[in-house]
Amino acid sequence: MYQVIFEKNFNKKYFEKIPKDYQEKIKLFIENRLAPHPHESGKPLKGDLDEKWSTRVGIYRILYKICKSKVVIFIIKIEHRKDVYG
Repeated sequence: MYQVIFEKNFNKKYFEKIPKDYQEKIKLFIENRLAPHPHESGKPLKGDLDEKWSTRVGIYRILYKICKSKVVIFIIKIEHRKDVYG
């Protein structure tokens, strides 16, 4: 299982504004699906977002990087799907 770390630029205030039920869904998804299987839980991105991955939980997307050598997932953003890539 991969260790999950939130990057220092992660916007915690935005996450706190997400409805509580979605916050719980996102936390459970990260714990039960993303941490054990980061490659199967998302898709690799291209272009400017190369080396980053994305996965969806309802109307929200999680952007993350996988560091295989350290067995770590770095959470970059969790935002509404229409805003996350901007």
